[in-house]
Amino acid sequence: MLAISLALVFLAILGVAKVQRIEAAATFEAGDWIKYEVTITPTIQGEINPTWMKFEFTSIKGTNATLEATMHLSDGTKKIETMTADTVTGSDTGLFIPSNSKTGDSIYISNQGNIKIENETKLNYTGVERTVVHASSSNSTHDFSCYWDKQTGIMLEQYNTIEDITTIYSVEDTNMWQTQLSEHSFDLTVLTAILVVVAVVVALIFLRTRKKKPRRRTYRKRK
Repeated sequence: MLAISLALVFLAILGVAKVQRIEAAATFEAGDWIKYEVTITPTIQGEINPTWMKFEFTSIKGTNATLEATMHLSDGTKKIETMTADTVTGSDTGLFIPSNSKTGDSIYISNQGNIKIENETKLNYTGVERTVVHASSSNSTHDFSCYWDKQTGIMLEQYNTIEDITTIYSVEDTNMWQTQLSEHSFDLTVLTAILVVVAVVVALIFLRTRKKKPRRRTYRKRK
């Protein structure tokens, strides 16, 4: 029983180490994906528009990432394309920027040039509160506004208006929040292992108490 207890404690330590490794790992891993709902306004009757898009990191070699982009159209068809980007410097399309970008940092986005991170806040996406950074730019024909997840750099929302036509990308689902643990998060397996260790220790104490021989009582004979 003691050996089991020590083994469980060891597993708990490994669990803590696992959390630390995940936090220190690269921003993206092969298999990470994110899906966006796409809205275009105003809509034109009979026009085929994208309704959602999904990006999946299919392979990562060094800092070079290969992504598969799937676009689902309003007529039910799909278009699939492959793109590459640098996981450190980000994608010039705005899909992701350098992780942990902060207010005042300059980022490059195609058709926008260099724009600066304006502010940082906390917002809820897919049921999880995330720290996000925001940047925007505008001119006589073009308005652009985008929110990125600070920890990963991945895009969360984008508003792009060109000549009165607005395209909105809004994150619908992703698996990245499960692999990118927050700074103060705690692995459930660690908590489970600790609870099991406590239960085992309590059981050991109980069994040891029961195995103790009862004290002999001395009875005096009546006269």
